[in-house]
Amino acid sequence: MTDEPKHEHLTSAPDDAGKAADVEMQSRFNDLRREVLEGRVKLVDWWLTATAIFLTLLGIVAVIAGYLSFKTFREIEGEARQNMVLSKQHAEEARSLVNEIKGKRDEAESIVAGLNAEAVGKDPDKASEAAKSVQENPTASPIHQAIAVAVLLQQQGKIEEALEKWRSIANVAEGTDKELEARAWFSVGYLYFKKGEKSDFKAAINAYTKTLQLKPDLAKAYNNRGVANSKLGQHAAAIEDYDAALRFKLDYPEAYNNRGNAKHDLGQRAAAIEDYDTALRLKPDLAEAYNNRGSAKDDLGQHAAAIEDYDTALRLKPDYAEAYNNRGNVKNNLGQHAVAIEDYDAALRLKPNLAETYNNRGNAKDDLGQHAAAIKDYDAALRLKPDLAEAYNNRGSAKDDLGQHAAAIKDYDTALRLKPDLSEVYNNRGNAKSKLGQHAAAIKDYDAALRLKPDYTEAYYNRGNAKNNLGQRAAAIKDYDTVLRLKPDYAEAYNNRGSAKSDLGQHAAAIKDYDAALRLKPDLAEVYRNRGVTNARLGRKDEARRDLQKALDLARKGGNEELATRLEQRLQNLE
Repeated sequence: MTDEPKHEHLTSAPDDAGKAADVEMQSRFNDLRREVLEGRVKLVDWWLTATAIFLTLLGIVAVIAGYLSFKTFREIEGEARQNMVLSKQHAEEARSLVNEIKGKRDEAESIVAGLNAEAVGKDPDKASEAAKSVQENPTASPIHQAIAVAVLLQQQGKIEEALEKWRSIANVAEGTDKELEARAWFSVGYLYFKKGEKSDFKAAINAYTKTLQLKPDLAKAYNNRGVANSKLGQHAAAIEDYDAALRFKLDYPEAYNNRGNAKHDLGQRAAAIEDYDTALRLKPDLAEAYNNRGSAKDDLGQHAAAIEDYDTALRLKPDYAEAYNNRGNVKNNLGQHAVAIEDYDAALRLKPNLAETYNNRGNAKDDLGQHAAAIKDYDAALRLKPDLAEAYNNRGSAKDDLGQHAAAIKDYDTALRLKPDLSEVYNNRGNAKSKLGQHAAAIKDYDAALRLKPDYTEAYYNRGNAKNNLGQRAAAIKDYDTVLRLKPDYAEAYNNRGSAKSDLGQHAAAIKDYDAALRLKPDLAEVYRNRGVTNARLGRKDEARRDLQKALDLARKGGNEELATRLEQRLQNLE
C-alpha cells in the first residue's frame, strides 16, 4: 500500500449542451488566434517597411557618401597629380639650379686657373667674383684655392701679401708645372709695378726674366720687362724687349706704343712717331698713343699737330688727365697761358694728386706775372711729391722774380741736391747770384750748366752778361758770339755784344750789332737807347737824338717810367 498521490482522469459522456459550449469556445479561440496572427502580420509588415525605408535611406546615404568620397578622391587624386607635376618641376628646377651652380663653380675655377695678376688688374670685379666662387667650392684644388687667395689679396690692395702668395705658387709649381710657374713669376713682375712709390722695377725685371726662361715666346713678358727697363732709364734695353715682343706678336699695338716712348726718351722723335702711327693703325682708339704722339710732335715744334693729337686722345678718353696736362704744356709754350691754365684745371679736377700738373700750372701763372699764385702751386706740387726737383727750381724762379733772391738760391740748392745734373738749375742759380752782385760765383754756375749742356744758349748769354758786369768785355763778346752761332735770331745777344764792343771803343761794330738787333725786334727800347748813346759817342747828334726819342716813346708805351726818366735826361744832355 502506498501513499503517493495519483492522477485522476475525469471522463464524461458527451451531451448537446456541452457540445455547444465547445463550439463557441473554439470560435472564440479561432478569433483570438486570428487577431494575434493579424497583429503579428501587421508588426512584420511595419518592420519590413521600416527596414526597407532604412535600407533605402542607407542606400541613399551610401550613394551620397560614395559620391562625395569619389569626388573627394578625384580631388585628392587631381591634387596629388598636380603635386607630382610640381614636384617633378621642382626637381627639374633643383637639378637645373645644381647644374647651374656647378657650372658657375667650374667656370669660376676655369677662370682662376688661367688668371694672372695683370688680368686681375684689368677686370678686378670678374676676377674677385671667380676667386670667391672657388673659395666656396670644397672640391677646388689647393693650387686654385691659393690663386684665389692671391687674387683677393691683390683686389684688397694687399700687394705685399699677394706677391708672397704668387711666389709660393711659383715655388710649388717649380719643376712640375712650367705653365703655372711662368704665370706665377709673371704675376710677381706685374705686382712689383703696383707698389706705388715703392715700385721695384729691378725686381720686376728679374721676375719677367724668370718668366721668359720658362716661356720664351711670351710677348707680354717682353713688353712688360721693356716698360720696367724704361722706368729705370734703360731705354736701349727696353727697345730690345719691345723688338722681341713684336717678333712673337706682330699685331701688338701696346708694344709699338711703348717702343715709341723709349725712342722718344732717347730723343728719336721721328722714329717714335712712326711707332705711334703703327700702334694707331692696329688700334685706332688707343688714346695713349695719340697722347704720346702729341708729345713727340710738340718736341719737334709741330705744336698745332700736337694739339690735334691731344684733342683726339680726349675725345676717346674724356677723363684722360695726362692729356689735358700735356695739351696745357703746348698752349703754355705757345704763350697761351690763360688757356693752358684751363687745361691744367681740368687735369686736376680729374686727378687732384698730379704733382707735375701743379708744377706746370705754376709755370703758366708765373709766365702771366702771377708769381705769388705760382708759388702756391709749386708748394702744392712739393707737398704731393717732395722730391720733385723741377718744382724747387720753378719756385726758385718765381721767388727770384719777386726779388727774393736768397730764398730762390735755397730752392735751387735743394733742386740740385735732388738732381745734380739739371743744367737749367745751375743757370737759374747763376742768375740769382748775379742779381745779388755775386758775378764770379754766378759764372761758376754757368760753367757747370755748360759742362752738362754744351749747347745751352741761355747759359752762354748769361755768362757773357756776368763777364760784362765784371768788365771782362772781350770774354763777354766771345760768349755772345757763341750764342749767335747757336741762335742767330737772338736780338738781345746782338744788343749786349754791341754794348761790350762800344765799351771797348768799337763803336762802328757796335752800331752794326744794334742794327741787327732792331731788324729782329724793332720795338726794343734798350737797343735804341744803346745805339743812341753810341751815335752820341761818334758825334752823330741827330742820329743819337732820333734813337733816344724812339727809345723814350717805346719806354712810355711799355710803362717803363724808370727808363723813360733816364732817357729824358740823356736827351737834355744832348742839347
